[in-house]
Amino acid sequence: RLFLLGSAFGALLFQRGHLVLHGNAIKIDGRCMICVGASGAGKSTLAAAFARRGYPVLADDVVPVDANAAALPGLPRIKLWQDAAEWLGIETAGLRRIRPDMAKFNMPLAEDDRAVSAPAPIRWIYILGQDVTLEDVRIVPIHGMARFGPLRNNTYRVRYLQGMKLGPVHLERCGALAGQVHLARVTRPDVAEPEQAARVDALVDRLLADMRDNG
Repeated sequence: RLFLLGSAFGALLFQRGHLVLHGNAIKIDGRCMICVGASGAGKSTLAAAFARRGYPVLADDVVPVDANAAALPGLPRIKLWQDAAEWLGIETAGLRRIRPDMAKFNMPLAEDDRAVSAPAPIRWIYILGQDVTLEDVRIVPIHGMARFGPLRNNTYRVRYLQGMKLGPVHLERCGALAGQVHLARVTRPDVAEPEQAARVDALVDRLLADMRDNG
């Protein structure tokens, strides 16, 4: 189940001609915000925090993007680590583990928690990271030719591109997407667990403010 709904699903989406990003897609007032970043950056935790505020989660982990730079609805769940679920006040006792030996769970999304009907045009993409030296969230826009690298680096299973001979198509799709979105690098402090819940809520507030300023 884990690999069919992850790697195999991603491969099928590439074969269908989609750009596939490794991140989370959130619907914000009819448009889409995508958060990408390395494993452990907090993408799914952030998606769950947005869902808790009533923003629909369009896709988690595997984000298909069509030729019109719109995010397509994905699987109706968020994958959450046990500690992240605890910070967010989410009970995991009745949730399915993604692997028997891993404290990571599939949190199903109810119908009213996600947008299932139509793709949403992508307006914002944020690249999440952490820095132990920071005391507050830092958001730095990315401009010009520097915008292509982050999109390629956060493509889902980027090694598939060579095997499927999709390099030219991927370059074209990344270029088109980069020209239509507000792209920024978001670095948050790496703090102790007792502070995590407040920090996640603060990050949601900062991102919503940045989206308003760059709508």
